Amino acid sequence: MEHKLIVSVVYLSGPMENLTKEEMNGWRDKSERFFSGYNIDVINPVRTPTQINDKIIVRRDKQSIDLSDALLVNLEHVDFNRIRPKIIDKLRDFRKNGWINPKNMVDDLIELFNAEHVKAFGTIMEIIYAYNKNKPIVVVINKNWNVDKLPTWLRYHVDFATTDIKEALEYIVSINKKRVRKEHLPEKEKTK
Repeated sequence: MEHKLIVSVVYLSGPMENLTKEEMNGWRDKSERFFSGYNIDVINPVRTPTQINDKIIVRRDKQSIDLSDALLVNLEHVDFNRIRPKIIDKLRDFRKNGWINPKNMVDDLIELFNAEHVKAFGTIMEIIYAYNKNKPIVVVINKNWNVDKLPTWLRYHVDFATTDIKEALEYIVSINKKRVRKEHLPEKEKTK
């Protein structure tokens, strides 16, 4: 399906929990400066108050996505590889100690995961929401990930993925020239 689209507003999606202010906003500020040179505005959800209830936050973010023409998603800080060695060490400790209480093992692993992992649940929901609104979705992933081996659901819902933020920004600018939405059909059906 081909869409001719002019991108004039980009929603800047990305995790906020367990990140420093610089990690949350640094890439968003750089993106805004880059897009300003192309007369593209951004919606930065970090700038809006978060000391409100969950319903208001989600409604506000959905309205912001509705007002945008594209989604730039930054998943650079989401890295399961970072926590993997710690989980393996914890499992070795449990094996060495005879796995005395499986409930303690599970509780300890959950605590470790929550402390070490950048949460991206809301960001993933924003991707699905934008996809259902037929918005172009560009994702910047962690450099430890392989772009060709993205999780199936992520690969299905995004138009472009890269490990380089500059490449992602340039891709969004290129959408103004011509935008083609990939079809999600089995290969056999694409050739008909």
